[in-house]
Amino acid sequence: MKRFLFFAAFATAALVSCNKAEVETYVPDTNRAVKFTVENISSYVFKSPTLGLGADGCSTVGIYAADLGANNVEATVSGTSLTPASTIYWGVGQTTPTTFVARYPYYVDATINDAYAIPADQSSEDTFTYQANFMSAVQSASPDPGTVTFDFKHPFAKIVVNITNNLGADGVASVVMKQLKMSASTLDLTTAPATPTLEETKTDVTACLTGENEYSMIVMPQAATNEMDIVVTTTLGSVYTFRITGDYTFQAGKVATANLTLNPAEGQGGSRTPVGALTFGTTDWSSGSAATVDAVDTPVVGNYFQIGGCVYSAENKGDDAWAKYYNMLCTAENVWTVTINYDEAMTDDESGKGFIVRRGEAYYGMWTGSENVTADYNLDPTDDTHKNVKLASAGNYTLVFTYLPGENKVNVTTITRNGDAE
Repeated sequence: MKRFLFFAAFATAALVSCNKAEVETYVPDTNRAVKFTVENISSYVFKSPTLGLGADGCSTVGIYAADLGANNVEATVSGTSLTPASTIYWGVGQTTPTTFVARYPYYVDATINDAYAIPADQSSEDTFTYQANFMSAVQSASPDPGTVTFDFKHPFAKIVVNITNNLGADGVASVVMKQLKMSASTLDLTTAPATPTLEETKTDVTACLTGENEYSMIVMPQAATNEMDIVVTTTLGSVYTFRITGDYTFQAGKVATANLTLNPAEGQGGSRTPVGALTFGTTDWSSGSAATVDAVDTPVVGNYFQIGGCVYSAENKGDDAWAKYYNMLCTAENVWTVTINYDEAMTDDESGKGFIVRRGEAYYGMWTGSENVTADYNLDPTDDTHKNVKLASAGNYTLVFTYLPGENKVNVTTITRNGDAE
């Protein structure tokens, strides 16, 4: 169960003498209302109803002042002013300061010091935005001049992952950060920013798409560990993994930003380097430290079309025919492109000359096999009668294939000879 709530109550202050305990009774001075102003806050209205929030979604604040009898008084934000639904008064004859605590957004059952858990799945906009907007403030003020100014602060850390996607039409399906502490046994709002007491339980956090190729998540402040991999999964099932190396701390009220690049795996577009190193940069939400984040091994390639046979990349020149299959690049829905060297001299076996296209366990070849393939030729799933696909001459080629899912065929859409083999 999501623990957005606090469950502790304020205790009434007691004045103890040497002989007996006397309770000081609060008497409001109805001629002196407490005035409130706010800083660093912008209200947010949820798109869908959210149980327990004020009537205007996230446009109200809860105010606490134990010695003035205020326990989660709902107050409306309007610009920099804050207007309580029920007036809070200074005490009669009061001259000493009162400590005021404010929580945003307002929640009907909230108090100021109990358990809090940030949801692990922040893929929905409302879930992410609620946590991103959660703030609190503490201010000590006295009746002279009588105005309380709340300077709201974020108690949590924000992580932003910017992705440069060089995988063509293979988009990003999800961004997950592994093994984060997301629960606090207490979140003390009497400090600014609020102080969480972290529980040791760890969970994987799914980020929210917050901009073009930008994914964000809200986490508890904590030191990074080498368990906190960032895992990017693509729509075609490829998996890219990055790992934090070196010392780094996710800090309250700050944004940790990482820039990731998804490059094609070996064989796609001639690239042998799947991903590069990156750093976390820390800014206010204020300057801070940075840590390197590196790729972990090579990416796991998803449901990609591949080409194999008498073909090779420039990096694999000298390999035997059929030594490996090269991943194509998805350039549009059901459209796959590869730039590759073709040379039948890679083998003396006539039955092994040419190439074949595959995806998973499905192989696509020619029916006749004796002719050279031309554009607009359909390759069919192979069986014993199928032959390898052949080109007219050796060279460096860009080949475009279109998968026809209704027919389970692969159309040779474009054949472009770029020049001699590299």
